[in-house]
Amino acid sequence: MELHQQLDLFSEAFTNDENDLFRESLHFEESIRAPRTLETYSSDWKTFCLWCAREGREALPATTDTVRLYITDSLLHNKRVSTLRHHVCAIIHHHRLAGCIEPSRKEILPILAGAQRIRGEQVRGKAAITVEQLRLMLWSLHRPEPARTRDQAVLLFGFTTALRRSNIATVAVEDVDFRPEGFVVHVRKEKQDQTGIGRYIGVPNGKHADTCPVQALKAWLTYRGVTPGPVFCGMRASKISHEKPIHTNTLAMIVKRGAEALGLDTAEYAAHSLRAGFITSALEGGVGEIVTARHSGHRSLGTLKRYMRSEDPFRANACSALEL
Repeated sequence: MELHQQLDLFSEAFTNDENDLFRESLHFEESIRAPRTLETYSSDWKTFCLWCAREGREALPATTDTVRLYITDSLLHNKRVSTLRHHVCAIIHHHRLAGCIEPSRKEILPILAGAQRIRGEQVRGKAAITVEQLRLMLWSLHRPEPARTRDQAVLLFGFTTALRRSNIATVAVEDVDFRPEGFVVHVRKEKQDQTGIGRYIGVPNGKHADTCPVQALKAWLTYRGVTPGPVFCGMRASKISHEKPIHTNTLAMIVKRGAEALGLDTAEYAAHSLRAGFITSALEGGVGEIVTARHSGHRSLGTLKRYMRSEDPFRANACSALEL
């Protein structure tokens, strides 16, 4: 149920003042979740509603048995366990919004746990970009200016900050502070910080001119200028749109073009490959987990370790340190 539908449902049950308070309470409740999460919930909810309509079952309120059957049917049609966990969250979310009794998680989640044990599904993530691959990608960029300079800055900025693509797209000029040591980025809000406490990331000057993130960013800003707005702007026919941030899909395409130039499978690479690449390279290079997590913003070392995507089992190998 959409927010406006829920408000209409309750409009007759409250006085005008109570309605105003109810609207505000829903607004605050919805603000807990990121807009992208709500979009995903909406899409998952529509899928569930279509299934219920086809099966002649009530979607809202849905019984626990209805959700169990939906999950089972989806599993039999090869939906991933991780995907269906999100669907369960979406179903629960919409029941809470509507003020309905929600289906029992305790009776639903064991189905997914059992499916996970039977299937042994691995967490799928984009391939990590190595430092050498990054260097070759930068060299292989053959685009007209200023797109070439922007794309180089994007690759180096995305790799060295280890930010998610949503943050790369929205970081503003006023959030970057150049210093003699490099630059500092003020990350105002991100996935693991929905309350907006914020944090700072320091990116030092590079040791090599061709891979220096500081010089690459400065070179891009000579084209873009330093007027307030997103650092990485949208472009059309080489014209910079200062007020329009670069689309997150464009970030993915920049990485995919680099992967294609190196003869890699473009399906395995996207903007997240930059974040995964930095974390993998840092851990392989002997940087401690706590220091790496501080830079990447991870609060859980368990989650951080899932980003370790080295394809070489002999790199950063614990056994190699033993006197055998």
